[in-house]
Amino acid sequence: MVIQYPILAIYYKQVLVSKIIRKALNVFIILYPLFWLSIFLFVYGSNQWNAYAIMVGDLFIIIFSVLYLFELFTAERLVAFAKHSEFWIAVALIFYSCCELPITGIINDLVQDWWNYWNRPVKQIFTGFSLTTLYTILRILNIILYSTFIYAFVCRITPSDRR
Repeated sequence: MVIQYPILAIYYKQVLVSKIIRKALNVFIILYPLFWLSIFLFVYGSNQWNAYAIMVGDLFIIIFSVLYLFELFTAERLVAFAKHSEFWIAVALIFYSCCELPITGIINDLVQDWWNYWNRPVKQIFTGFSLTTLYTILRILNIILYSTFIYAFVCRITPSDRR
């Protein structure tokens, strides 16, 4: 988790054109691991789930993806989105991160106060959502994310490349 978001930032550093955004990505690549380490050492510790770092990472991935799509949509050259793998990767990351962000917050709330939720009926917890339901939703989101990644890599293959 500590390397996932900086690696995605390095990816966006390669595809984004704006020099200001690329400098911001350099700052993120350096500061995010430090942020993760400080949250790990001073807030959660080694035996708790580090939800804040995930939520901050998702927020920045959404921002970087939207900035890339903005650059793509406002560029002077036209792009066929069906065969543009960077477009599909950005869309997949926006969709996944936008869906994962609130789920991570809910799971964080459930995990932090698990004893109080454990003693209540399930119907009182987020109108029937339990941890199992939320993890199932995350699994489905992972399937959608990686299926879109697969399409992003396959869409560039031309019929002559398939042999």
